Order: sequence, then C-alpha cells, then structure tokens
Amino acid sequence: MVEQVTTFADMLALLDMSGYVPLPEPFGDTFDKIRTYRARGEAGDNEFLLAQIAPLGQDRYQELLRVYAAVSLKADQLHDEQLARLKDRLLRDESPSVQIAIVKKLQQVPRGEVAPILMEALVQSHDPQVQAALAYAIREAKAPLDWRAKVAHLLDALAETGLYRENLDMAVLITAVQPTLAEIRVNRFVLTHELIGKAITYTAQRPMLGILAGLIIESAGRNLNRANQVVRAYQDEHHLPAIRFKHLLAEMNNILTSDEWATRLETTFQTPLKETEKQIHAMWQASIRSVLDGMILRRRLSAALFIVSFVTIVVALGLFISADTGLAALLTLLGLVLLITAVFYSGPVRDTKKTLMDIGVANAVYAAYVQRTLEISNGFTRLYLQGELNSKEIEKSNRLIGEAMKEAVNALRSEGSGTLEDLINSLN
Repeated sequence: MVEQVTTFADMLALLDMSGYVPLPEPFGDTFDKIRTYRARGEAGDNEFLLAQIAPLGQDRYQELLRVYAAVSLKADQLHDEQLARLKDRLLRDESPSVQIAIVKKLQQVPRGEVAPILMEALVQSHDPQVQAALAYAIREAKAPLDWRAKVAHLLDALAETGLYRENLDMAVLITAVQPTLAEIRVNRFVLTHELIGKAITYTAQRPMLGILAGLIIESAGRNLNRANQVVRAYQDEHHLPAIRFKHLLAEMNNILTSDEWATRLETTFQTPLKETEKQIHAMWQASIRSVLDGMILRRRLSAALFIVSFVTIVVALGLFISADTGLAALLTLLGLVLLITAVFYSGPVRDTKKTLMDIGVANAVYAAYVQRTLEISNGFTRLYLQGELNSKEIEKSNRLIGEAMKEAVNALRSEGSGTLEDLINSLN
C-alpha cells in the first residue's frame, strides 16, 4: 500500500493537468486540490505545500493529497526553517507513504544539511520500507558529501540515540554509506578500514563499540572470519599495538552483547549460587540450633534427675523415721540409682563450655569459607563479563574452591587445634 500510494503520486506529478476535465464527486474535489498543489509547486510556494503535508481533517484521500504535496515541493528552494519543519514531519508522521515522499524530496536537496536529517531518521525508523528509502536517499543524495562524511554523520546520529547493536539493521546502515564503485574496485574493504579506524576511538563506549563491531562484520560481507582478518591487517598496516583492538575484537567475536552476557551470568550463575548459598546457610543454622536445643535438653534432664533423686531420698528418710522400713529401703535404693545416673549423665553436661567453643569455631570456619568462595566468585564474574574467561581460568577457579573446601573440612576435623588462634593459623 505504501509503494502504491507513493508511486501513484509520482505518476500524477508527471501528468499534464492543462487538459483536465472535471470529474464527478468525490474525485472532482481531490483532483482540483492536486491541480492547485501542482500550480503552487511550479511557483515555488513551499510554505503552502508544507502546510498541506500535515494531516488535516478526515478526507478520504487525505494521504494521497499529503503525499502529492510533498512530491510537489521545490527541493532547491527549501531554506533552513522549512528543512527543520520537514524533518519534524518525517520523524513524527505515522504514514509511511508520507515519510517516503518526504525522503525522496530530501534526496533532491543539493545541500549538506540534509544528511544529518536523513541519518537521524534512518536510525530511528523501524519500518523496513521507510528504512530502505532512507538508505537509498542517503546513498544517492544530491548533497555535496562524500561517503566518509556520511559515515561521520551516521556515527553522530547513532551516538545520540543510545540504541544498542541488536536494535539496528546493519545491512541498511551499510547501504546508506557505501563508497563509490571506483573506490571499492581499488580497495574492496575501504569502508571496513574506515569503520575500524572509527571503532578504536570508541573503546570506552561499549554500546557504540558494539554497533561498530556489527557494522564492520556487515561491511566485510557479513563474514566474521574475514572481518577478523581485515582488523588484523589494519593493525599491521598502521603499526598499532594489539591492546587498542582488544575490546573491538571481543565485541566482534561475542555472539552476545555485554548486557546480554550480564543477564546470562545473572540467570545461569549468580542466581543459582545465591539460592544454593541460602539453602546451605539455612541448613547450617538448623544444625547449630539442633545442637543448642540438645544441649539445653540435656541440662534440664540432668537437673530434673538431681531434683527427683533428692526428693526421693528425703521421702525415704521420713519413712525410716516413721518405722516403715520396707518402703523406705525401696525409695532409698531408687534415689541412689537416680543420683548415680545424674552424676554419670552430668559428665557430658560439664562439657558445655567446650561445646560452645566448638560451635564458635565451626561458625568461624564457615564464615571464612564463605568469604573465600565469594572472592573466587567475584573474580570469576569479572573475567566472564570482560570476555577473558577460558578453560585455564575455570580450572583455576575450581581448584581454588576445592582447596577452600578441603581446608575448611580439615579445620573442622582437626583435634590438635587447642585455641582459636591455632585454628586461624591452620586456615591460612
């Protein structure tokens, strides 16, 4: 529908309106307006035509009239203020047909000021037809700009949008800034070289560096291996240190962007690690609580045995006095048994201090183990996000975690560490 409306408006612009015969409604009024637009356009009345491009009323053929008004503009007579209004209409209009008509007209403007307008519209548009029209208009524009200047305008427009690599159509962008065929015949990678030179100046701006990485790959025929070869050839040709290309190559060879790496790290590593840590912490607390509860129960049972044995012996003494010797002897025997049991049972109870010491030591070992694993995890995360994680670093992380776990287990099993200082020394 977009191409149909635009093409029909272009055809009307070629028709001879002098022999026009009035048509019945509703076509008559529409063609009267078209004749008026043609006459105003031939007279260079761009101000009138710009007012007609804006959507007005609910005319059935409004879109056709708006497109024709844009087609009728005198491109070489548009001044700065009119270009600004045309840019605003291009960026805000909801009709792709009108947008394409404006793009075609801007293509004919012989002034360098139109390049930034078309570039801004190109990086903001999401309509494939409008994007294609913009890319062609930029490439074939009558504005006196070479392709290198267009690349500079493109990068400026991209930097202002704050978009990321995945939000852009790299093929359309490359089409817009293609060099001339004569230059391509001399150096097939002349555009790739220009983009590489720009990319090494954006090392600190990761979104832009990612976009340039995508443009470089696209300009090399969407061939990653060839793009890597061109980058290395550029480095050798200009005698530049490899460190300047480190981040660019990382962006080119990462299937995912930095933000996507961070998201994947969060979902596949950090979140499961946090959940596991919570579970281990809960189990540790439950174990400590169980030990403390058992210790309290043992103390209470021991106290209860002493009390019961004491009461039993007192009652037995009373029975001896009342001459009930049989029952008194039985109660005395029971009281002695309870007292002996309490005495023997009180042995573990007297170890309360040592038990508390063991719990404190276990907590210290657990805290040290968690601290060391967190440090290892943070190092792992940093390498992952910087694209420096390899099999050697993974093996190193695994070995460090294994050593931390082994030392923690050995510290808990150690019976020779008589003091907390000895334990800390063993952990180091």
